[in-house]
Amino acid sequence: MNLTFLHLELMLLGFISLLLTVSEKRIANICIAKNVGEAFLPCNDPLNDSEEEAKCQEQGKVSLLSRQGVRELQYLMFTLAFFHCLSCVLTFSLGMAKMRRWKSWEAETTTLEYLFSNGKLLGLGTVEKVGQDFELLG
Repeated sequence: MNLTFLHLELMLLGFISLLLTVSEKRIANICIAKNVGEAFLPCNDPLNDSEEEAKCQEQGKVSLLSRQGVRELQYLMFTLAFFHCLSCVLTFSLGMAKMRRWKSWEAETTTLEYLFSNGKLLGLGTVEKVGQDFELLG
């Protein structure tokens, strides 16, 4: 079930990446006002003079997200997806290890030695309960 969710998330990531790749030029053509760009965009890269940014500069605006910005966004998404997959595998592995410990404990509880030492072999309950029952009788 968890592997199914992981598979679906990776498929969704691939679809989003495909959409970003296909619409990369259209996204770069979106122009916003310079004052909004100065407050909204984290850095100003004057060396990145693509045709989309030149088109926006002619209008006195800046590009919302350059083509290089779209590629960096995809790198970020793939890095997050990698660490998400890594954490899922780690969680799954730790869960399996814990279940193996429980199986060994369950196997131990079915031995005659364990049942006798805990007073369950005779069907009387624990040793303390047996002692309390004898005090009530006496």
